Amino acid sequence: MRWVLPVFLLMSAPGCGLRSEPIRAVVSAPRTPGEGGRPVLWVTPRQRTAQGELTPDEEAVHKTIVAEAGATPESVRALREWLDDDRIFAQRAAVERLALSPLPDARHGLLVASRATHPLVAARAREALLALPPADRAPLFRRALEQADQEVATAAAALWPLLLRGLPSRDAELTEVWDRFGASIQVALLQDHCADGLPSALIAKAWVSDDVVVKAAVAPCADPAATDDALLDAVKAALSARESAAQEVGALAAALLVGRVAPKRVDTALGAELEARVTDAEASPATRVSATLALAEVGRSDALGTLAVFVADRRPAMHVRGLQALERLARRVPTLAHPTLAASILMRLDDADSGVRQLAVTVAGALADARLVGTLVRRLSDGAVEVRRAAALALGRSGAKSAVGALVEIGLSEDDSATRDASAASLEHLVHGHPLPPTAAITDWLERTAKSDEVGQEFFGRDVTRWRRWYQAER
Repeated sequence: MRWVLPVFLLMSAPGCGLRSEPIRAVVSAPRTPGEGGRPVLWVTPRQRTAQGELTPDEEAVHKTIVAEAGATPESVRALREWLDDDRIFAQRAAVERLALSPLPDARHGLLVASRATHPLVAARAREALLALPPADRAPLFRRALEQADQEVATAAAALWPLLLRGLPSRDAELTEVWDRFGASIQVALLQDHCADGLPSALIAKAWVSDDVVVKAAVAPCADPAATDDALLDAVKAALSARESAAQEVGALAAALLVGRVAPKRVDTALGAELEARVTDAEASPATRVSATLALAEVGRSDALGTLAVFVADRRPAMHVRGLQALERLARRVPTLAHPTLAASILMRLDDADSGVRQLAVTVAGALADARLVGTLVRRLSDGAVEVRRAAALALGRSGAKSAVGALVEIGLSEDDSATRDASAASLEHLVHGHPLPPTAAITDWLERTAKSDEVGQEFFGRDVTRWRRWYQAER
């Protein structure tokens, strides 16, 4: 008997050079007779998420979530409950549905999701909030702070740089919030926001606060008149507190304090306390990872080994935070070097979760380890565009000249323009010696350099034809 295999299926088969989603093929008596009564072959797509192909049980859960339209308060409450689910695919599906709902409580759910540990869940929630009309964001900020749900109020306070972006009265608004609310909201306003333009009046108020945690949160961006000893004492008080929340704030503040205070002084004053938090099995994952990050910031090479252990941990709460800490370090230093890092990162480069793969790829570029190049090249064909984009940049940062051919191919075959730009920037770095620009500046850099008459060295930029001819000649 002759079987008819549709052309589209042949084109998406392995080895044909096209990316495609895995499929489940079913061959049996046709649902609808084929032309001339011949049997046909049809395919049933399997549902895929950031964590890969779903099992039948997971498919059922996914269908339950996407069936919620978010059109009623009850539906939004059901979606918000999924944000507490341990499964990332469920959290992401819930965020997608909440982003489509116009109800205020749906936006409160997005605020909560914006503080999720998983990078893709948090990023998608922030993206949805940023898509709101500017005139809607400040009212959302104010309404959320009034909520009895402390998780919503705290999330809004932490997200003030996004919600109050471009607001002329931003400083007055923040100062009013500070005066009206308690320590938990104040800490959320402060922590990790030194570079976001905190009002100097608010910083001054925080620095004279009687609350240990508030004072630790503001220490990295405290008044310039504050002495190093005073800053270190403020952070140490939070680190040594019994409350888990205080320890978390103190551990991150210690990491952020490096630069304002000399690393050696931070190590001398806080090193023992930070070590105690790292080894404390009862401490939260956030505290343990932030304390390890602080030790790495002061130059403790063994801290990178500890982060490698966290990255290898099977619990997402540990390995996601471990990768985030390494990614944070990679922004400041040219290379991350420790003998155990490569093995842990290699494990996560093949993780089922695309958010984890993206973080691992970014960190792998900072390792500059030849053992990771082959896997990074494979990630150029990843099903998730954010992973492909990160891989194109990571190969440039790693100095992997053996990957030039693969990067040229990306310029010719990739659908995503940002990934093609990342490939072009990496090629310029590897081949012509141009400095690799910051990720957010790549597109602008390619456009400006292409128009400039003062480049001083060869530049192909986005010209894929020149890159292909050059590569064929070099081979």
